[in-house]
Amino acid sequence: MPKGVKFYYIYKSLAHPESSGYVQPFTLEERLLHVKEAETRIDGRINWLCDTIGNDVMHALGNAPTSEFVINPEGKIARKRAWGNVRDLRKDLEELVGPIENPTKVSDLDLKIAPPPKQAAKGIVERVKAPNGMKPLVARPEIVGLTRNSAIGGTPYYAKLRADGDQSLLKTGTGMLYLGFHLDPIYRVHWNNLTDPIHVEVESPGGVRIPASLDGPRVEEESDADPREFLVDVSGWTSDKPLRLTVRYFGCSDEPAFCVPVTQHYTIDRKLDIDSGWAKGRIDPTGDFQPMRPKIAEGIVVKIDEKAGTLAIDSGDGEPREFLVDRETHYYRGTERRPLREMKEETLIRVEFFVREEWPRARQVRTKADKPNQKPVAATATAGKQSDGKKAVFGYVVSMDVAKRVLTFKTDAGQMMKVRIADNVDFRRLDGKPNKLETLEEGHKVRVEYEPPDDGLPVVKRLLARVLPPTGSSRPQTTDRKPTSRGRGTFEARDRYNPRRAIVDAPFLNASEITDEVTDNELVLGIELNGHARAYPINMLTGPSREIINDAIGDVHLAATW
Repeated sequence: MPKGVKFYYIYKSLAHPESSGYVQPFTLEERLLHVKEAETRIDGRINWLCDTIGNDVMHALGNAPTSEFVINPEGKIARKRAWGNVRDLRKDLEELVGPIENPTKVSDLDLKIAPPPKQAAKGIVERVKAPNGMKPLVARPEIVGLTRNSAIGGTPYYAKLRADGDQSLLKTGTGMLYLGFHLDPIYRVHWNNLTDPIHVEVESPGGVRIPASLDGPRVEEESDADPREFLVDVSGWTSDKPLRLTVRYFGCSDEPAFCVPVTQHYTIDRKLDIDSGWAKGRIDPTGDFQPMRPKIAEGIVVKIDEKAGTLAIDSGDGEPREFLVDRETHYYRGTERRPLREMKEETLIRVEFFVREEWPRARQVRTKADKPNQKPVAATATAGKQSDGKKAVFGYVVSMDVAKRVLTFKTDAGQMMKVRIADNVDFRRLDGKPNKLETLEEGHKVRVEYEPPDDGLPVVKRLLARVLPPTGSSRPQTTDRKPTSRGRGTFEARDRYNPRRAIVDAPFLNASEITDEVTDNELVLGIELNGHARAYPINMLTGPSREIINDAIGDVHLAATW
């Protein structure tokens, strides 16, 4: 490696289980078998490091699915990136260890990626189409010890359970439960359809209504490797006690070596499993196709519920809005990616979300900071000293003298305050109304950032306002969201975005190099010109940071947008 730089892959929890048939391993030994298979399939010269089965390294490094880190000789992180970028990594290394002559290109490596090992026939049993918005539940196999194949009775879990619950099940205990048993390809096994199909017995806590037993389909083909899936209704699962599953099936090796009856056990908890990843390809789209362009919402964080996988914000227009979130949801503080659990209540954020499901799904969350790397809005509901000498306090409007620019409000602590609003104050409303002082009314909730005065009234440098009931009221007030009248020829901006650098050097992969970046059923924009072809995946064109790709094919310049 150039100048002593060593490269490593880190194997951690699968971000997209079921891709190429691979499923989450249950033991460290199974995870090491995955690493061994990856070394066999990928014709490369980069060594692998394997995370623990508890994903300690992944959690310590921020849970990003495709992250990138540069570690210096002292063992400290010199550079980190939530999403790997080859060009930026090369620049990092040039800064840290110096440039090199004749840098290696991807084409120089002549990488050959072998296809996944063949399994028994697939496409025999029709897949279950689960509703949008289902999330993984914690499903624990009853495994003894940590040695290879150390399941009950010494038999590996040839078929591994994936359990998902819809949002209603997670929140209320009544909803839909997906149970999928997927054959693990590392064991090279198939279902024996000449004997009884898979049988599942369910032991549930008192009060829970769920089928007591489930049986897989009878299949005419002698064998296959399709998953055995069940979609069941559950009600009354309000306690913290788990479901317990006993599973019976026949596992047969692809090579004529054995065919044995298997009995195994699981427990399922009604809580979100943040390490299970997102399984593609079994969602039942609801309604007509909708473009994958996210919508935008802004508001103040009310609650983050990791168990239910939801984020609630107050946009100032009534009840709090809820969004689905998971480990794949991006949260940015300035340009730094952070775990969602570090976000505090009362933080002002901007949410990009999709609406193709019962609950909107947040794709990206970003704090509304004035500058990159600036700390977000103070997260406490009481006055506190700010790092730049300012103070911030929350309260309710008592009166507003627009002519004198004097605001009187009552703090959450019950103190009456009077402040002067500077002419160049950053004033922002969170309920869609124009950012004008005369729109402030009695009872509106405000966050006031001010500087202590040398004499006279404190001077406001920043002011946020939203509609909430006066102290003591139980429900937020609704707001009139009718559009404001504007004269002909005038325009009043309601959203402002900082300009972004044009994308003129987007990296491209050859079709032979594609693995999981683009699936067979994804939509792409395609063009073929003078014998050259390009495909722009729509999901990669989505979002404010990547809506237009400026490209060139020979002397012809083009812009791909969605």
